[in-house]
Amino acid sequence: MGAWLAYEVAQLLSAPGSSLQRPLHLFASGNRAPSLAGLEHNPDSHVMHRLEAAEFWRVYTQRYGANPDLESRALRAYLLPGLQADFKLVETYTPSSLRPLDCGVIALGGMSDPRYSPGQLEAWAGVAPPSRFSVQWFEGGHLFVREQTAAVLEFLEGKLRHLLPDSR
Repeated sequence: MGAWLAYEVAQLLSAPGSSLQRPLHLFASGNRAPSLAGLEHNPDSHVMHRLEAAEFWRVYTQRYGANPDLESRALRAYLLPGLQADFKLVETYTPSSLRPLDCGVIALGGMSDPRYSPGQLEAWAGVAPPSRFSVQWFEGGHLFVREQTAAVLEFLEGKLRHLLPDSR
């Protein structure tokens, strides 16, 4: 969801006639391109935002793995409405525009993430200017940022130093 949200913000900032500061770059992590939004491109058959609580948590654990922090029934009951709302946003998302951005785009992904195929991640090229797109793969699954924190931070630091050469 975060990648699509960042994309929508970049679209807003890059809109013709906008007086806002244009983005220097978009880093889209762990999601297929906006052109592939929609349940027909979702690798899962379950529409999470419509599931009852017990089935929701079963499918959630199947998708993302067991999380000992979510063993508490009270915590699950508290989190369920917000998570279902998040899933509804993802499952019903339609991009506001597929107009190419005027900034570079890097799509980051986990090599073992079943949530998207390499082609679905590479489809981010469709919203980038020609020759200003790349994909960066990391070891790990959907939570590769947590699994490979040092490698991801090192990569981002290098890219940001290149984009912002006057920064320290």
